[in-house]
Formats: sequence, structure tokens, C-alpha cells
Amino acid sequence: NGLIQTDVYSKPTNNHLYLQRKSAHPDHCIKAIPFGVATRLRRNCSTEEDFDKRSKEYQKYLTRRGYHPNNVHKQFNKAKSIPREELLQHTKREKRILFP
Repeated sequence: NGLIQTDVYSKPTNNHLYLQRKSAHPDHCIKAIPFGVATRLRRNCSTEEDFDKRSKEYQKYLTRRGYHPNNVHKQFNKAKSIPREELLQHTKREKRILFP
């Protein structure tokens, strides 16, 4: 059909050691990880079937690192509700003035 199909690949040696939930990092950083992982999968998996398959895998990786399963599932559902085409669009950032 002339379409390119993409999926997520991870090396066999990848242990998926995401930042542990009980880490001393700021809470907003830790809370952002499941949604960030889910949006990456949403962008990189060109079919719903691949996204669903990879979502199950990556939700397990995150729960093994101490993330609450309900929160992880909620964040993955949130990412799934965003159209893939929207996530693939380049967004321009507003210019910000940074002070030294």
C-alpha cells in the first residue's frame, strides 16, 4: 500500500531502568515520566495495534520501577486520546528572555 510502518525498538540489553518513583527528584519530574513514555510510544508506533502492544510492555516496566499502576494506566490513556498526527506536528516555542 506504499505506507511506511514504524514501531518502537529497544535493544535486548535495555533494562528499562526508568527513574524510580521513590527518587529524591522533584515530584513534577517523576509524575511526567509515564506520560512522556506514553507520548513517545504514541508518536513512534504507526498503528494502534503496535501502540497497544507496546503500551502493555512499557506499563509493566514503569510499575516495576515503583510507579502506581492506576496512575501509569491513566497517563497512557491520556496519551492515547491525543491524535498521533497532532503529536507529530512540530510546535514552535515562544521566545523567552532568559536572565543570567
